[in-house]
Amino acid sequence: RDVLGSRGLGDVYKRQVPYTRVRCRLLNNKAMRGGAIYVRNATLKLFGTILSGNGTVDNTTSTEELRGGAVTVIATGGNNPQAALYAANTLWANNESEGYGGALSVYGNTTVNLINNTIVRNKAADYSALYRTGTTGTSTTTITNTVFWGNEGGSYLLPADAKVTYSAAESFTTDNSTNNIQLNTENMAANGS
Repeated sequence: RDVLGSRGLGDVYKRQVPYTRVRCRLLNNKAMRGGAIYVRNATLKLFGTILSGNGTVDNTTSTEELRGGAVTVIATGGNNPQAALYAANTLWANNESEGYGGALSVYGNTTVNLINNTIVRNKAADYSALYRTGTTGTSTTTITNTVFWGNEGGSYLLPADAKVTYSAAESFTTDNSTNNIQLNTENMAANGS
C-alpha cells in the first residue's frame, strides 16, 4: 500500500496500462487523488469489487486538488489521450474526499459506464458520488440500474451531463435522467417514498 507515494496517488497506480479488478476488496487506502486506484490514460474495469473506507488526504507539499475518494481516472497529456472506467456489480461505500468526488473523480476525454453499482455513504466537499471535469471529445457518463443513497456534501451528486437510467437516488442532479426512482432520504418505506 502506497499511502502518499511520490505524487500522492492511490494503492494502485496505472499509467497507459489497462487494469481490471474482479471480486476484490480495496479497503482503507488514502492518497491525494484516488485513495484506492489512480489510472492515467488507460482503461479501468471493476467487476464485483468493494471499494470502502478509502479517501483523500492533504499533502502540504503539493498544490493539486484533492479528488476521488476511492478512484481517480484521468486522460491528460499527449495527442488525444483517452481513459475509461467500466464498473459492474461494484459497491462504493464510505469513501471520502476533502475535495471533489466522494466515490470517484474523472478528468478529460474519459468514458464512464456504471451498471448495477451501489454507491452509498460517500462524502465530499462537492459532488458526493461522482465528479467530472475537463470533458473533451467524446466524453460520456452513462449510469444504469445503480443505487445512490446517503451520499453527503455539496450541492451535487453527479455531473449535469450524466445519462442516468433505471436507477434510484434521493435526488438527481442531471437533466438526462429517465425511468428512475427517487428515494426518500430516510428510506424507511418499502417503495422508497
